[in-house]
Amino acid sequence: MLTDFDKIEARMLGDSFKVFGQPFQIVPMKTRPNKRPVRDHGRDPFELCGVKYETNQLNDLDKNGRIDRAGKRIGGMSFNNMSTKSIRLNVRLCDMPYEPRQFDAVICVRSGKVYEVLDIEATGHSDAYLKLSEVEGPYDKLT
Repeated sequence: MLTDFDKIEARMLGDSFKVFGQPFQIVPMKTRPNKRPVRDHGRDPFELCGVKYETNQLNDLDKNGRIDRAGKRIGGMSFNNMSTKSIRLNVRLCDMPYEPRQFDAVICVRSGKVYEVLDIEATGHSDAYLKLSEVEGPYDKLT
């Protein structure tokens, strides 16, 4: 049974998704060994509203490198920092007929960009974060 707090939380999440959300379409995919994922015709694509977050991170990859007296790097990699982009999509679980799986395609309706689901993190508050990776080039047989 829903408590008053659950009802308020669901209403607030719904309102914030209406204001900050974008329309996305999730296209189910299935994986094959050593090949790209193909459209899974056993599950129907569906549209939902989600909030996309993009963050840039600076990762230190040269943890084992040492510096000699002259200031030159000894061992390790030749560079010590690399920038990566993290894309996450916040979605409401109640808006989906089924939970997305890894490698499902996510299409931004406004921009047409295609993403691939890397991981799903449920937050425990009736929503989840989909970790996405941007797909370059044409994606085979999405419809």
